[in-house]
Amino acid sequence: MSSTPMVPHQAFNFNRSHVGMALRRLRVGSASLPAALTAINKAALNLEACVWSFDGTQLRIESATQLGTRFYDVTANGCTCPSGAPDRPCWHKAARDLLVIAQRLAVPQRSPADIQADADALFD
Repeated sequence: MSSTPMVPHQAFNFNRSHVGMALRRLRVGSASLPAALTAINKAALNLEACVWSFDGTQLRIESATQLGTRFYDVTANGCTCPSGAPDRPCWHKAARDLLVIAQRLAVPQRSPADIQADADALFD
C-alpha cells in the first residue's frame, strides 16, 4: 500500500453535477458493454461511500470490501486491484474515468474569439 496522503476531493473545482454528467456520458458510451456498465455503476456508488483522493490524474481509493485497510492506486495505465488487468473493467478504473471527465466538464469552455483575444494581447 502506498503512503500517498489523502487529499480532500472537495478541493477540486468539479461538483456532483459534473460527476453526474460524466456518469451519463460513460453510461451512454458503454451501453452495449454489460461488464463496463456494471463497473461504472459500482464506481458511482463507491465514490459516495469510500474514502478517496484524486490529484487530477491519479486516484487513490479505498476498497469497498476492506474498508479502512486496503487502498488501490489508479492511473491512466491501470489499477492495482486484483481485477485491474488492462483488458478488464474494474470499478476503480471507472471511478477514475468519472473524475477525469468531471474535471474536464468543470473547466469553462472558451470560445475561439476569447482564445484569439488572449493571443493578440500577448503581442500588443
